Amino acid sequence: MEKIANKRSQAAIDRLKQAWIKDPCWDIYSEEGFEAHRDELKAFQDEMEKNWEQEVERKERERSLKQRKDLYGLDLGQATDIDGRLFVRVPGGWVMEKTEISRVCGEVKDVSVVAVFIPLSNEFQVSFFDSGSKQNV
Repeated sequence: MEKIANKRSQAAIDRLKQAWIKDPCWDIYSEEGFEAHRDELKAFQDEMEKNWEQEVERKERERSLKQRKDLYGLDLGQATDIDGRLFVRVPGGWVMEKTEISRVCGEVKDVSVVAVFIPLSNEFQVSFFDSGSKQNV
């Protein structure tokens, strides 16, 4: 006997959506009992994921802008830590230091400090804020 997909009430669909928003670790459109609403639920999940991604990108842009403003506000000799990198204001720009620690079996094997001079400019390069996963400085 062929199983017939039943339509669910809008209230049931809304409850499912709210439950998914609280814990979006599964594909809402594959929820058993809601097969008749697969297209609607797929569109909902795609839209929510797109909105969340845009919100993360917006927050990252705001964080990057704040970090750049913080750097420009430093007086000579002052320092600030941004994502594990120390920035020190020096004449003509900043010195960025990044400490890298390599470990073997939980024990420190090597510690290295990389220092880079970043010249003062009107358009601070956002790439200097990268955590290192995108580029190595």
